[in-house]
Parts: sequence; C-alpha cells; structure tokens
Amino acid sequence: MSDVWQVLHRFTEAFVLIHEIEVELRRLITRHAARRDTPVADLLAVMHVQDGMTRPSALEHLSFSQYLHVMYSPLGTPIFEPVMGSRSIFRAPFDAVNRIRNDVMHFRDHAVPESSIKSLRAFRMTVRG
Repeated sequence: MSDVWQVLHRFTEAFVLIHEIEVELRRLITRHAARRDTPVADLLAVMHVQDGMTRPSALEHLSFSQYLHVMYSPLGTPIFEPVMGSRSIFRAPFDAVNRIRNDVMHFRDHAVPESSIKSLRAFRMTVRG
C-alpha cells in the first residue's frame, strides 16, 4: 500500500511543481519586462506564433513552450538573456521540464521518477531568480 501512496505523492508533487514553475515564469517575465519599461503586450506582439494559431493576449494564455518564444523573441532577448543566459543555455533545462510537464499533464506516466522531481525543483529555483 505504501508504494501506491509514494506514486501518488510524486505525481501530485510534480503537478504542483509544474504549476509553480508556470506562475514563476509569468512573474519573471512581468518583473523583468517592467524593469526595462517594456509592456508585456509588446512582448506578446512580437513573439513567434505558428501559422494558424491565435496570438495569446495575456501570459496566462501561453502554452508552456510559448514562454520561450516570449523570452527569446527579438524584443525579449535583450531583456532575458542577461538574466537567464542565452537561449541555447536556457533551452536545455526548459525542454527537459517541458517533457516532464507533458508526461504529467497528459497522464502518460504516473510513476514520476525522483530525477524528474529534482529537475522540476531545480528549474523552479532557476525561474524564481
């Protein structure tokens, strides 16, 4: 029975960590854009959006992968690169978290490995800045 609770605990912890990461990404974007007197609406206006997709009108409407497009757009790069590093550096842990996020949010793997929990915790601290 304890194995069931451990699986449930890890899955729940992963879910909460993912939520916290998304909240922290929105705070990070808002905070650093404000420091540079750049409206978030301007960042959204210049971000890459796939053909046929609607441009998000608020940070809360972004898919997870779109945070990267906001932060590393032509307007966002000068704001976020000094804080988070180059896109190529930030992208590696971001993509790892995105894979974990997709597995958890789409219920692909209920037995979230401890290594995934550690990755989520570390990335949460990274975006808390």
